[in-house]
Amino acid sequence: MSKIYYEYAGEYDYIFKKKNYELESDFLNEIFNQYSTLLPKTVADMGCGTSSHLFYLVQKHGFCAYGVDISENMIALSRKKFKNSKIEGSFIKSSDEKIILPEQVSLILCMFSTFNHKTNKDLALKALNNYYQNLRSNGLLVIDLMDSEHFINHFLTRFSKPCFHEGYTFTVHHKKLDNGVIEIIKNYHFNRVEDDLSFVDTFRYYIYSLEDIKKLLDLAGFKIVDKYKSFTSKTEGHRNIVIAKK
Repeated sequence: MSKIYYEYAGEYDYIFKKKNYELESDFLNEIFNQYSTLLPKTVADMGCGTSSHLFYLVQKHGFCAYGVDISENMIALSRKKFKNSKIEGSFIKSSDEKIILPEQVSLILCMFSTFNHKTNKDLALKALNNYYQNLRSNGLLVIDLMDSEHFINHFLTRFSKPCFHEGYTFTVHHKKLDNGVIEIIKNYHFNRVEDDLSFVDTFRYYIYSLEDIKKLLDLAGFKIVDKYKSFTSKTEGHRNIVIAKK
């Protein structure tokens, strides 16, 4: 399992400090308002990480939130983030295949390629079946995935990709394994004044096509109601953002 979710979880928000969680959360709220009339607005983020999406959905859009993550470190960071800003949220250490929420919610999220960590379709279907059980009738599911075609064409063709950011650099190596699984190795080096941290992070993704996701959602009882390529466009971008309804 990826080190960035466990022993180096404290670096997660630093690494992704330029990711526009507020814009993405505005998009999620707009999607909810477009396709759902369910009140109160309750949301569960499966694989919530440090809960930045939930933070804005609660603070700005009035949702009641549950964050679910298998990493105790991520849960602790989420609780701290909410406590420091004096906003309410409930955080539960669990896998999304097994979680039973205290209540059925009106919106379930699986963001930022979290679903790609499910490296076989049986595990993916088990998670989707559990999402279905934790959703209210007519509730929405939003899954934010890698664009499989873009990933294969632009990343698997490169042996190594150096990336330079403010305060740290990393090198990425992608290795294609069997049955659609990709192994990703990231070598991080932080060149900050206060420390000189380096570590190697290894994890695996399954590169789901839209057809894969449609079949899995159908099996779990969901109906796709919309698709986007980014958080600002249905046609331009390098994500597969799928909106489905129970």
